[in-house]
Amino acid sequence: MTKLVKFINERSGKMIVPALEVPLSVFESVYSLIEKFLKSEIFFRNKTIKIIFECLENKDYDVTNLCRGMSLKSSKKRPLHANISIN
Repeated sequence: MTKLVKFINERSGKMIVPALEVPLSVFESVYSLIEKFLKSEIFFRNKTIKIIFECLENKDYDVTNLCRGMSLKSSKKRPLHANISIN
């Protein structure tokens, strides 16, 4: 997130960062912790994909490349939790 804000600021852009909820510090179980973690990963991945598609439509390849780089970094972490089932 900070990388994206810095990127936009360097180009004299404006970015509105919405307020974040206070993260939970106590969970009912390890299962609920993992479930919350996976949901947040999916949420952020989907938002990044949406940004990439909008940038491609507007032919803004600098932001597209930045987001792809961020997405690539997070995809390296994905195999660590990809096999966890939250059924």
